[in-house]
Amino acid sequence: MNETKKQLFLYIVFQLKEWYKKINEIKNDAEFNKKNDFSVLKVMKLLFFVCAKDKETLKKFQFEARPLWPVESEIYEFIKEILSKENDYCIIITKENTVLTNINKFDSNKDSFSNNNQDLKKWIDMAINNLKEINYILINYRASTLVDISHKWEAWKWAYNNSDKKMSEKSILEKQYYY
Repeated sequence: MNETKKQLFLYIVFQLKEWYKKINEIKNDAEFNKKNDFSVLKVMKLLFFVCAKDKETLKKFQFEARPLWPVESEIYEFIKEILSKENDYCIIITKENTVLTNINKFDSNKDSFSNNNQDLKKWIDMAINNLKEINYILINYRASTLVDISHKWEAWKWAYNNSDKKMSEKSILEKQYYY
């Protein structure tokens, strides 16, 4: 997986973190580290929902149907790579939550991505804003509720019952559920 895709994913996580902090009136990232429920499962679900809101963002990822979620395999492997250990990305995503290990460096990485990828940043910001308009409290849903929502999607149902499990861009963009 290329570095741009990793940075794209981390920028999405950063924006989701900011949404979560706002809706839950969390004052800073240290408090976020203690209170969030951004498990691997929840982060993967939210990534899928964000990507489904913007065709250009979706083009950067390839989702496949797995029993619990549509998963982006390369990102899932990246999460496993950074799971529970110090890393240059300054983030650890576990089965329970997400921890920013070096908040200043994480923010610096986000700024670096933003400066070098203005179009991608614009598409992601738009996708997240569209998602907020559809269901502002989606960010607070438990991971199991997000699983139930994604299983309503025809794209997931079709791909899960298909031998290669790949979810097409077209099928993801067609009929969507966020409740």
